[in-house]
Order: sequence, then C-alpha cells, then structure tokens
Amino acid sequence: MKSLFKLPFSSPSSLSDSSDSPKPALLPNLSQRCYESELMDAETLDRETLWQTLRELEIINRWLGGYSTILNGLEQLIAGAGQKREWTLADVGCGGGDTLRVIAEWAQQKGYRIQLTGIDMQPECLEYARAHAPDHQINWIASDFREVTGPFDIVTSSQFCHHLDEKLLRDFFSWTRREGRVGYVINDLQRHPLAYQGIHILTALYSRSELVRYDGPMSVRRGFKRQDLLDAATSAGLHPQIKWQWAFRYLVMGYV
Repeated sequence: MKSLFKLPFSSPSSLSDSSDSPKPALLPNLSQRCYESELMDAETLDRETLWQTLRELEIINRWLGGYSTILNGLEQLIAGAGQKREWTLADVGCGGGDTLRVIAEWAQQKGYRIQLTGIDMQPECLEYARAHAPDHQINWIASDFREVTGPFDIVTSSQFCHHLDEKLLRDFFSWTRREGRVGYVINDLQRHPLAYQGIHILTALYSRSELVRYDGPMSVRRGFKRQDLLDAATSAGLHPQIKWQWAFRYLVMGYV
C-alpha cells in the first residue's frame, strides 16, 4: 500500500491550494444521497487540471478496489454464461479509460476476445483515454449514453452511477436492460461514514489537486446504500446481485 504514496502528484495550476477553494464538509449528513455537483462534472476544466485528476483517479482505483471489483464481477458473469469466448462490452462513463485498459489486459490474459467501447460525455476525457491506450483497440464515443445504441453483450460502469440523479440512474438501468444482451457489472461507492472520513483524510494528505480533495469525499456523499441501488435496478426490471467489496464499494451484477 505504501507504494501508492511514492508516486508523484503535481498540483494543477488552476486548482492550487487557496483559502477560497471549496472544502469538503467535516461531518456531513449521510442518511440521504447528496446531489451537489462534483467539480469533475464542470464543463470548464482546463486540460492540465483534468489530466492531473485522471492520473490521480487511476491510482485511487488501483489501490482502493476499483479495478478488482469490476474484474471480479466479469469473472463471475462470464463463468455463468457458458463457453462463450468472444464478447462485446461497453463501459459507460469511462472517463480516462483506465478501467477499459485493465479489462483489455485481463481479457488477453484469460484468452477472451472482447470488443471494447468507452462512452463518456466529455471529449476531453476521451482525449486522455486515447493518449493512454495506444496499444489497445478501443472504440471511444463522446456521447450521452442514452443516445448510444448497441447491443452489447456486457455493460459495465465504474464510479459513474453516483454522478447521476435518481431519474438518470433509472434511465441508466433501463438503457442497460435494453442494450445489454447478456449482463452487466457495475462498481460504485457505499455511502458510509468510514468511507467518507477515510477518503477525506487520504486525499487531504496525499493529493495535491484541490479537485480530487473535494470530489473524493463528495463522491461518497453522492454514493449509495444497498437499497438505493436495488430500487433503481428493479424499477428497470433488473434483478441484480449486490455485493460489498473493498474498499466501501458495491459490486452490482446480473443478467438481463
């Protein structure tokens, strides 16, 4: 775990430490989801700030269970789908594409042939994704997921659902049921006091990006209780398994 903190973080110029930078609440009410916007969702982020943030998020995903949660779900989903060796997969809200890179490497090791598609509304994120995945054949689509048609064998999302309000969350599950042929694997955050305080302390100590320091805790405030995810999925006619994963994440998976 210590090697995480040996990696260099550089402070983006547009969000350097200052007294007027947004600060996470110390003791927020976590009984209900928060719908305040994350800084990451702004349309005015400069390239340096965005790329630095995406680099730091890769480190967080690697060490705090983001990749392992998705891969665990894919292992289980594919194992239950018979002897199929060729797949199509769409990752919704793919951001900088790091999860798709990990999936591509995992599939190669396992001997699966997977045609990968990354969907994200921010073209700037996909610019980063293309720059960091030159050795992978991934189709990048800059679009609202609701405007993308498949079908895809598998739909995945990682740390995307907490960016959605209740209506959009239900739209996502409905889209997943409509465009997915086999199943879905979703990784997102549990809304829990220990998760909130843990990421608050971790980012305050080791991130030099004010955006990451603010959005990390805010992501937990926008995260879920198990019933939140179950209600949204069942409203779209899905019947997922929801499993707790390290660290304070939910693996939501099932067949369509």
